[in-house]
Amino acid sequence: MVVEDSITRKLFLGYLENTVPPLSSPFPGPLSVLVMDNA
Repeated sequence: MVVEDSITRKLFLGYLENTVPPLSSPFPGPLSVLVMDNA
């Protein structure tokens, strides 16, 4: 997900809670690490 503008906390938390878990797996499996950069 790439956002070129600011987002609200509610939108960000909703994305983390609803979109990320189905795409990830338990550690140390593949797709088990989430990297975030707020630069």
